[in-house]
Amino acid sequence: MDDPNFPANLDISPLPLTIASSQPRAQGSRSAQQANDDAPDQWGQRDAIQKYGIAGRVWEATVPLIDYLTPGAAYDPPCPIYGPGPRRIIELGSGQSLPSLHMASHLDEDDSVILTDLPQVYFPHLYPPLLRTLLELTEPETIPEEETFGPIVILSYKSRTLSLEESFFDVFGQYFKMDPVIGGQWDAKMFICRRWKTTEEWSLPSVKDVMMARKGIVRGRDYGLVDQLYGSLEWEV
Repeated sequence: MDDPNFPANLDISPLPLTIASSQPRAQGSRSAQQANDDAPDQWGQRDAIQKYGIAGRVWEATVPLIDYLTPGAAYDPPCPIYGPGPRRIIELGSGQSLPSLHMASHLDEDDSVILTDLPQVYFPHLYPPLLRTLLELTEPETIPEEETFGPIVILSYKSRTLSLEESFFDVFGQYFKMDPVIGGQWDAKMFICRRWKTTEEWSLPSVKDVMMARKGIVRGRDYGLVDQLYGSLEWEV
């Protein structure tokens, strides 16, 4: 079986984190492509790409996470990580783990960070297990009283195949309230997410059922999330 991390004609370059940032380039500066070609290969990405293929690259969704997880950074809503502890943090799809390693340098000894990933990158057929994992990690012990509840999910995402991603976000928004993070100039988008309130009818779905509508969810707004979400932000299609 072919390794999906090494598709035919794979041709990807390291992400130059010294160039990719939320700050706009100065007028008259070189193009992003020229800068990227000349930038140093941070974190040994070239070797990692040779060894792990797609999974060896640092991807664009890393940049807003690193910016957002920097203490004192001014974004709306502000980063919720650096409140009272102790904190327990899990990163799904950590790849080279740069955001979590950056964040961990600002945490206390009592805090814990768990990094997880799969042998392969997240392809569309892995959306159901990803969503099921997020639901299980945020599952309530009792019936919540608030409109939203549970652990905060920070989701960073760059659109690549909108026709496939739209179905995922359409279902994701039925389980989670999504608030976009405002204030950065990134190639990727970032959201702060919390579970919608559930009732006694709610039960945790299986992987094969997770992409279908479920009973027992009390959403705080009329559904049409994808139209609202994609219409309010500038997405690359």
